Amino acid sequence: MSSYFVERLIQYCWWHLDDDRYVTYGEARTALQETDDRGRAHAAWMLSKIVKDHQRWQSFGRPFMQQAWPRERNCQASSVSSQLTWVALAAGDDFPDAVQALLPVLAPVDQIEMLLYAIGTEGTGNGGRSFPERFPEPVLTLLDRIVPQNAPPSAYGLDSLLKTIAVADPSLRQDPRWRRLESIVSRQ
Repeated sequence: MSSYFVERLIQYCWWHLDDDRYVTYGEARTALQETDDRGRAHAAWMLSKIVKDHQRWQSFGRPFMQQAWPRERNCQASSVSSQLTWVALAAGDDFPDAVQALLPVLAPVDQIEMLLYAIGTEGTGNGGRSFPERFPEPVLTLLDRIVPQNAPPSAYGLDSLLKTIAVADPSLRQDPRWRRLESIVSRQ
């Protein structure tokens, strides 16, 4: 599907909340199952835009993920997971809820550096605390899912994120997920 069509698909599904003539969650799911990874990644981008620009995680983002997003394994690609991570970040204060809703459809992300940077800095723009400081366990959950085992030890930002998580909630240092990620950082 073209980028334009995918954008309209997500937008029309959003408009369905107010007008039954537009695309239902079921229809969106069928279309997303039929498209390729590039189309699904673009759909996730559009979803993150709606969630962020209109603050619609609760009213549209979560229901869309639960009812429209395909669950099939062949629909879970690195590029799609990368864009879905941006949906979680776009959810703002609803980040923990977004991580839980997105977790079943996330896969490891090949090009992780930009996401690691964004996860570490999101929320700090207005003097606020970053997501790892505010939501250490949900950030750890997300990182464990998207950081591949073969990530380079020098993956920019992973070490810093783990330190921030450990300061925010020292008990997470004992978590197997934290230990797995720490072993990636400490590999030489």
